[in-house]
Amino acid sequence: MKIFIGLIALFSLSTGVVSAQTAFETDETDFYVDNQTNESLAFVNMLICYMKAMAPDQMVNLGAYIATVYMDECEKEDTSSSDQASATPTSAQSASNAGSEATSGGQGNQGKDVDTNTVNVTRADNSSPMIAKVWVNMDEEEAEEEGDMPEPAMSIFVKAEQSEGPSDSKRFGVFKMVGTYLIGKDFTPGPGMDAIPAGTKMGGMYLEADGNTVKFREETMMGPPEALTATFTTDGVSGVYNQETMVPYGGDYAQLQLVSKFAISNSAKVYCSVLLTAKLLDFDNPDSDGRPTLVDYTPTGSDGLTTDEVCYSTAAADAKRNVWRYGVYKSDGSRFEVGQGGFPMKATVTVDGAQREIHAWADYWGVHVDDQFASAVKYVGESSPTTFTKEQFAGETGTPPTYQIKRANARIEKVEKSYVALESLHKANVVMWVDKWDTNWNSKYNTLGFTGSSAEYAGSYNKDNQTWTFDKKITFDSGYNETTLGTPITFTNAQWVSTMARTYGGGSDTWTENRRLWLWSRDEHKGYEVGKKSLENPTDATSTNGIPVETVTTLTPANFPSTLYCVDRCTTAAKLTATVNAAKAASSEGSTVVSPYDADNWQIIQSGSDAGNWFPGILATNVKTYTISGVQVLDSTNTEIMFPTDVTKPEEQLKKSVFQWPWGSTNELQWGIGTGRLLASTTDLDKLECEKDSGGDYRDTHPTFSASAKRYCPDKLYDDGSTITTWYELRFGANRWDRQKFLTDQATSQDVVFTPPTTLYYTVPDEAKYGDDRGKKIRLDYQGFGELHGIPGEVINTLTGESLGQYYSGEWNDNLRYTHRFIIEKDAAGNDPTVTTGGASPTTYKVKALEGDEWLTLKTSAKGTLTYTGTASDMPASSVLEDVHPGATGGGIGAEPTTGLLNAGKASVIHGTKVISD
Repeated sequence: MKIFIGLIALFSLSTGVVSAQTAFETDETDFYVDNQTNESLAFVNMLICYMKAMAPDQMVNLGAYIATVYMDECEKEDTSSSDQASATPTSAQSASNAGSEATSGGQGNQGKDVDTNTVNVTRADNSSPMIAKVWVNMDEEEAEEEGDMPEPAMSIFVKAEQSEGPSDSKRFGVFKMVGTYLIGKDFTPGPGMDAIPAGTKMGGMYLEADGNTVKFREETMMGPPEALTATFTTDGVSGVYNQETMVPYGGDYAQLQLVSKFAISNSAKVYCSVLLTAKLLDFDNPDSDGRPTLVDYTPTGSDGLTTDEVCYSTAAADAKRNVWRYGVYKSDGSRFEVGQGGFPMKATVTVDGAQREIHAWADYWGVHVDDQFASAVKYVGESSPTTFTKEQFAGETGTPPTYQIKRANARIEKVEKSYVALESLHKANVVMWVDKWDTNWNSKYNTLGFTGSSAEYAGSYNKDNQTWTFDKKITFDSGYNETTLGTPITFTNAQWVSTMARTYGGGSDTWTENRRLWLWSRDEHKGYEVGKKSLENPTDATSTNGIPVETVTTLTPANFPSTLYCVDRCTTAAKLTATVNAAKAASSEGSTVVSPYDADNWQIIQSGSDAGNWFPGILATNVKTYTISGVQVLDSTNTEIMFPTDVTKPEEQLKKSVFQWPWGSTNELQWGIGTGRLLASTTDLDKLECEKDSGGDYRDTHPTFSASAKRYCPDKLYDDGSTITTWYELRFGANRWDRQKFLTDQATSQDVVFTPPTTLYYTVPDEAKYGDDRGKKIRLDYQGFGELHGIPGEVINTLTGESLGQYYSGEWNDNLRYTHRFIIEKDAAGNDPTVTTGGASPTTYKVKALEGDEWLTLKTSAKGTLTYTGTASDMPASSVLEDVHPGATGGGIGAEPTTGLLNAGKASVIHGTKVISD
């Protein structure tokens, strides 16, 4: 059905003209209605997006042209896996153990899913039919997970004809569209299976509108047929459709095909449906056409299915909404652009001996080339590096700039520490880990009210009375368990400071340890370490009293430090190579291999009776010095530290091997390794020298070090009074995110510097409808127009409209979605929503919702009030499909045009933007 989404758009021509206004006023807001029928009618739901993407209304009778479409921006993605991951709780205990990595943020945009189509839309005159021919070449797609079937390369041929336009008596006019899918190249579905030769018919599709009835059918060898019949009246629509869904089955998930009837009444504002049949797809026993056989399935109720009639209100006021895309605008109504944003590129490479045009996307997060073609790209430093050409949009003139990609074997990130006031956490939803196994602090936790065993506690901070309130206890003993406390645990900042302190030593060497309050913010998905001074001065955001926060910056080679010093968690070229080679040579999966880290760079005693015990201090002579040359990270032997370049499939080649940390746990090598915090100057390095007493001797007498041997205590980086505000972190691995890519402009030989995301703040209106979020100040990341992220979420049952909370550990099904807890919209007084930058003189921007979902709410009183028309037999049969490929009788639509294309064969339309002049 993916192809239909784009092709039906050819007949959806825009008719309106809008007078000149600001972008804030003219940018449209689109909400896509989510229900079972619309899941089946995805091509209708995405109609507007594809109309813009292919710009057919601007291209009639201009000739054959190329249209580039960003599929990921038009398809309504299957978000079930990402939603389920978002709904999985993060343990405050594990997050605090992860250190700075828990606050580093995500990997950012991973690129664009690009399709290139050849289109020719013609019309002889106003009384003649409109005819469209479309050629689509889809690349093969590897299986996403083990056990899944890959998708073959396909050649798609479509012929469409519209003989009558819409009218009062014929809502959709009269048109018919048919298509044929052929295997694009020899394809082997799986191990031990016979290859399917190129040119084999894989399936086809049919779409017809005649007056007020629409019929649709699609067949492929990859699954059961999809079909629909819908008849529209002056008051609504009714019909029959089928759809696929996933349900828990036998300890795993099974794929079902459902057939349902539906009816919609516009006057009653009601939508109802009834499940007619459910069939389980048996892929182990395919039919004669290679499709899975269908086996009767009985809904269980717990699978999210019901055979009862289900009705919903379609009134806008009753709908539950979620916005996934916002626009941010300057005070004059123009769009707020962040600077050098991302852009698309294309290049020609050799794949299996043939020339192929491939697409890439470059932005702040790096350069992304589709995985299946990445091996064909040649990087700077290799013979004949691949040259990419920027795809230009309307208004961009001159020769398009060209670029080459520079690839490193490491990822270098700069981390900068700044400070926020404790009061900025006002009403934030936070979790803290209470470790009752720690005998030094057990009794003190009891004093505050945290009695019993170790657990996590969820609560919030109130800046007005400087009080913490924890009202939920969380355990992970048998999954995620959250219990509301009968009596909440409360304490003030002053009570924490006075209670959570221990004094050591005596006389002039007396010193006090103040326990920090480590918190995980569920709203921002980051950790905060609140020290004594922050608790005593909750309004102060200076380095003296503020809470430290970390900002990670992706660097270009021009900004790499020349030298880095590693005190703890350090590797060398020899050690990393030895670890990787041991994993490659392992005789079985999951083997334990030698650690890639040098034992001398842990605060672990290496010899004597105390061997294996932790003790502060690492000898200065053991500090590792790394130098940066170009994009290479070199150790003291001038050897590049890297995963061997022949490791291209780490999951297979490294055999899930693990190495052991000094504290006993293990880490899978396939995910790469990271260093500790690295310093770029000896001045900062010397700030880590271990504490000395009043006599100039080291306060801690190390069991094996010489008393006078210079040593560093890396934990000082975390001290409240640390003046080190900048450090670096390195990652090495075989995955694309650990092999950083940079874009080099061929005209200037300089690396392109993309603008990083901008931090913005939104204050939730102090209104009852926002619940616990009312009055909160939320930190958001703005990554460019339409990309505003960071709104806290919750799990919604879209069937009932019920909120299941921020986290959910039950069985996941298609009715569950992880959505934002609120929408950024006008407040009760009608004021437009705004966001601001930080700092003493913040800039204010306006915000507007652009795209989102709408879920209908249940209306049980409507059951039995609507009339259904049609049965499953009314859906179009296989006989409606026609062959229109060039080898069909009569030649079909003919061969794909390769000469005489508009714009010399370059894209004339790039995702809705016409880039040529008439």
